[in-house]
Amino acid sequence: MRIAISICESKPLLVKKTFNKWDGKVEIIEFRLDYLKELNPQDLAAILPPKAQSRILVTNRSEEEGGKFCGSEEERLAILLQAQKMGVDYLDIELASGKSFIDN
Repeated sequence: MRIAISICESKPLLVKKTFNKWDGKVEIIEFRLDYLKELNPQDLAAILPPKAQSRILVTNRSEEEGGKFCGSEEERLAILLQAQKMGVDYLDIELASGKSFIDN
């Protein structure tokens, strides 16, 4: 059986703790970045693991799409682009983000 879990914590320390508990025990670990109280692209290095046994999926869902991220669309996408540069396995992108973002 393939299992994925979502980390929906509001503080980076809790995100790391949950990740360490589940890494290697499930196939995919989703980081719901929109649940973090404060986040900018520079913070990702302290949150996302440089190496993982599980595959890493990053989501930063806007409020309009049912998530908790309340910044601008440009800020939201900048965070996703930074996660991509860090080498995560998957990005969860809404179709509303536009074809140009998805093609890049």
